[in-house]
This record gives sequence, C-alpha cells and structure tokens, in this order.
Amino acid sequence: MTMQAKARVRMDPEERRTLLLKSAREVFAVKGYASSGLSEIADTSDVSKTLLYHYYPEGRPELYAAVMDDIATELISRVRNANQTNIAASKKLAKLVETFVNFFDDHRDGFRLLFREPWGSGEESLIIRAIAVQVQVANELIQPLASSGATSDNLLIATSGAIGMLLHTTELWLSGQMEKEHVISSTSTLLEFGMSGLGVI
Repeated sequence: MTMQAKARVRMDPEERRTLLLKSAREVFAVKGYASSGLSEIADTSDVSKTLLYHYYPEGRPELYAAVMDDIATELISRVRNANQTNIAASKKLAKLVETFVNFFDDHRDGFRLLFREPWGSGEESLIIRAIAVQVQVANELIQPLASSGATSDNLLIATSGAIGMLLHTTELWLSGQMEKEHVISSTSTLLEFGMSGLGVI
C-alpha cells in the first residue's frame, strides 16, 4: 500500500480529541512520560504529528496534562458521589477509601499517570497538577469532618495524613505487596482511630 492510498479519516474535532487522548494515555501508560514521543502517539492515533500539534500546540506536556485532567475528573466525580451518602462520618471515611482504591482497580494505569509519572517528568506544570489532584481528594476527605467541631489545625493534619496514607497504601496494593481488601480495611481503620484521637470524628 502506498502512502497516498492511506487516506486520513475525517472526524468531528471532539471525536478526534477523544481519540488522541485515548492513544496518548495508552502510550504514556506503557512507556512513561520521558520515553513517550509525539511521533509514536501520532502513529498510534493514525494522524500526522502536525495534526497532533494542531490540537495540542504546546506538545507533550499539554497532551499529558489533558490525560491527567481526564483521569482526575472521573476520580473526583466518583469520590464526590461517595461523599453524598447520608451515613456517619467514620463510615463515610471508609466509603471514600474504598471508592478511591476501587477507582484504581478499574483504571490500573491511572495511578501511575496521576501520581508517579509527573514527579519524574521534569515538568513543573505536571507536578503542580499532581499536587492539585491530591488537594482535591483531600478536600473530599475533609467534607465529612468539617462539622466535627475540631480545630482547623487538627483538620489540616488529619486530611494531610489521610491523603498521604491513602496514596501510599494504594501503591502497596498496586505493586503487589498487599491484598486490596486488606489495604481498604486497614487504611480505613487507621484513619478512623487517628482522626478520633485528634477529635476530628
């Protein structure tokens, strides 16, 4: 087949953007940020590199940021939905932990793309995005605790510790060091006791 025989498929711009993001996510998930080139993403999407730059003029950092935003939007939406349940704060906290971990069971590539790759990318904008996602998750964790009457300092310490523990124990599970159910139950129990000790729940 000659190069001329391979015609480009015309798509709606949003449909094309969705395809580009899907291809970029696949490539970044397999090869990581540093080893992924735009040419490879363009080939995977069956588009020219020029067209890729048309959609993402700033190149790889902008495309990776779009992938992160896509994953983060779904993650925060799920955690937020779990927060809407009308149950006691301690049970809601356990529900939030379960929802967070289960999200990454459904999206195994998501944890690496959101929380591992940005730090080694050398791109400050991506590191800031990774921090912003952590802050958004922490904000959802603090919602059930806001009416506890605890001091703002204790709330800050509790949520900072909670997000750090949640990220670390989720990574222990994803790396095969622990079973998922054990991570969920133990993280929930530790957070409940720690927050109880701070007077947060």
